[in-house]
Amino acid sequence: MKELFYKPSILSNSRYAWIDYAKGICIILVTFRHVQEGLHEAGTAYAYPALKFADVFFFSFRMPLFFIVSGIFLGGTLRKKSVTQYISGRFRTLVWPLLLWGCIQITLQLIFKKYVNVDRIPFDYVNLLIKPRAIEQFWYLHTLFLTGSLYAILKVWGKFSMLHQVLLGILLYSITGYCRYNNMFEHLFILDVFFYYIFFAVGDYFGSIVLDPKNFKIFSSNKTFFIFTPLFVILELYFTNINLAHGIGSGYRQPDYYVQNQMPALFLIVGLVGGAFLIHCSFMLQKLDVLKFIRVIGYYSLHIYVIHLIITAGTRIFFRHVLHYDNFFVLLAAGTILGIVVPIIVANVTEKLGMWWLFTLKNPHPNKQGGKAVWNVGPGKIAPEEPIQPINPQVIEKN
Repeated sequence: MKELFYKPSILSNSRYAWIDYAKGICIILVTFRHVQEGLHEAGTAYAYPALKFADVFFFSFRMPLFFIVSGIFLGGTLRKKSVTQYISGRFRTLVWPLLLWGCIQITLQLIFKKYVNVDRIPFDYVNLLIKPRAIEQFWYLHTLFLTGSLYAILKVWGKFSMLHQVLLGILLYSITGYCRYNNMFEHLFILDVFFYYIFFAVGDYFGSIVLDPKNFKIFSSNKTFFIFTPLFVILELYFTNINLAHGIGSGYRQPDYYVQNQMPALFLIVGLVGGAFLIHCSFMLQKLDVLKFIRVIGYYSLHIYVIHLIITAGTRIFFRHVLHYDNFFVLLAAGTILGIVVPIIVANVTEKLGMWWLFTLKNPHPNKQGGKAVWNVGPGKIAPEEPIQPINPQVIEKN
């Protein structure tokens, strides 16, 4: 029964536990936000103050952290693979689920158009590639693939140094900030690549430091926590109060996005500090070896990401239109829990049935070729883009 929800190997020492903790926390926050937004847009009575404050408080670093984490592991991947192999692998683990699950989600929205919160048209299948921001969560996979590909090409073929990459990231971020501040080119997906490039570069820059077991003690120390926490809390409170002041009811066209679009320099600072703080908290959880369910959730973060809106929308529709029940807190809890648990079950069941291709074009099982194990991994797995590393920092295994 346990393996219906997860594989015990997820909790083994052959993985970076802190990575799974970080991804788990972020995907929980993402799911919580999307459920809350969906309920509000559907007209469910909205308990704004406390829940909205919590949602905005954790908004600044969720998506930046995913790009930082991808950047952290880039160097190790490119030491083992060519640029074309790297891009090909990312296509199979990012673009494929984007296309497959994006089409599934659009099809369901067209079928149940009377009950969903969006007005879909057949051309939205094309928008998955040319206007991904119009298709809910799928912009992230689109942007992550393009950002990583561009970064790898410039790093290897363009011979860009780390300084060049950081300076380019600041330039691209500034261009995006200028465009969004002036409401220019809002729907161009390249602006998302420009926006998140700096976070990818920061991840690559600090990758060797974060992955060095000698530094684990520093990242997970209580002293670091007590020094870091006040800075994190003060910045997030400042960020949250500004956003809420320009949020729902203020007339601003994108509630919660005020700082990101109108004060990009502040967003960059808050995003980097928040991401670093969450990485530190993940190291703390790794050291304490507690809340292991978050590790499991993090392992399946990509599965959850591509499916969760289908599940949460279905949950909302079932409660409101079948059971005629509309309590905000019950729907929020049910939608968030099911939006996380059901994709994990789907991932395990489909893999057992040999249908792993629903999430990746890479076989998730090791195959023996010439006596050597060749890892073909899917989304959410470590090898080869996330090197295997024991939890115990005293034990260093060669990859």
